[in-house]
Amino acid sequence: MVKNDNKKDRRIILVGPDGETLELLQNILPDYGFDVSIDDDLTAVGGRGRFELVVFDEVESIVDGIESYLAMGASRAKERFVLLADSADGERVATALNAGMLEYVSKPFEVDELAARLNRAMDIAELLESQKSSDEIIGFSGDLSYLILSDILMNLHQNSRTGKLYVTVADGEYVYSFHRGDLVKTIGPNGLASRKAFYRSMREDGGTFRFVALEKIRGSKNHSFENLANVILHAVQEADEFPLTREALPKDPVLVSISSDAENMDLPETTAVQPLLEGLIQSTTIDILIHACPKTDLQAAQELEDLMRKNILVENSLSEIA
Repeated sequence: MVKNDNKKDRRIILVGPDGETLELLQNILPDYGFDVSIDDDLTAVGGRGRFELVVFDEVESIVDGIESYLAMGASRAKERFVLLADSADGERVATALNAGMLEYVSKPFEVDELAARLNRAMDIAELLESQKSSDEIIGFSGDLSYLILSDILMNLHQNSRTGKLYVTVADGEYVYSFHRGDLVKTIGPNGLASRKAFYRSMREDGGTFRFVALEKIRGSKNHSFENLANVILHAVQEADEFPLTREALPKDPVLVSISSDAENMDLPETTAVQPLLEGLIQSTTIDILIHACPKTDLQAAQELEDLMRKNILVENSLSEIA
């Protein structure tokens, strides 16, 4: 059990058709610092006094949590809604988050995970509420150990914010430009841009951020980020997979080059070995090829792995490296 001793008595209201599950959570969650009550009427929860979150436990054969959320009128309860969902389907997660839910927790889950996600949802809700109560449009800043990057991006999107989010990590600085909630541009260090920069930034788990609110941002809606929730889901998945793929490839400073077999291959114009095919360089490292490729890092690494398996891309001999 991971208790949160710094956040005591943060009140949540449990709602759902399965009374036994709600009672079980009501008995367990106080050990994590939550003040828990149960309500059987989702539409009336907003009038139940002070609370931090509304946690809805759906049972799909009885009630659909997303439909119930969408049917709610504008209220504080809707702004602080967390769904305990029966499905982990990516499209359904995206639908829920795009609609404005603070958090989507798929079953089954560990209670430690649920408590952590509830605390994070509360932090986000409090941050957004403090912005609304301000007399002027202001920015905000913080540490990525407090709020993770994907949560910040989704909340800027859901709350139709206009401005720039600056994220400083070990790799350098990433800048995300939002216009009325639409992500119109992402740039990163060393010339990175668009989805490649966005996907790489999702591999960062530490650093600081600051959001600067602006009246307008130059640029039109970027179709690369049209469904931001789905883009984030894919980027997080790639962040998990990339280190495994990269581990199977030669490490720096080992050089690689094109073999003679490449002459008989019909490779696409956007291949990750394009600099070698064009003769711009005779040999280079895997990391340089990944960085230079316009594809995402995982896509580039997977292609390089395939080319090495086909003996089109080969390691240079030790004498060549020397």
